[in-house]
Amino acid sequence: MKNKLTSHTIVKNGEKFIEFVLNSILGKVKEMKIVDTGSTDRTVEIINNFINRYHKAKISFKRVGPFKGDWKTGIPELTQLRNEMLSETKTEWAVVIDDDEIWPEELWNELYVLLRFIPKHAMAITVPFLDFT
Repeated sequence: MKNKLTSHTIVKNGEKFIEFVLNSILGKVKEMKIVDTGSTDRTVEIINNFINRYHKAKISFKRVGPFKGDWKTGIPELTQLRNEMLSETKTEWAVVIDDDEIWPEELWNELYVLLRFIPKHAMAITVPFLDFT
């Protein structure tokens, strides 16, 4: 089922969780797409180290930004960036995973089951999450 999935992660200053996030995705999707939008912490270093450690995995990483605006007022460039990531995706499905979102094995298994039964005309599905903050 993983051959039907590409993960999309947009990150900025996510050094606290990004390695855990990437580890939770590794081996669960055909390709990982990661875009950094102007991190000033160790995020880029952590991502590069991860890519070097798992060089056989299909991982694409690029840096863009920084963008103007904030999460409250909106950042139009993020919509454009997300659309670019989707247009570059060659798998049947893309799964959007935030830079602080760690998916447990059970959630991946639920997604794989769901993808077996979802109608061909479906455009999107949502997956519930738990907020531990």
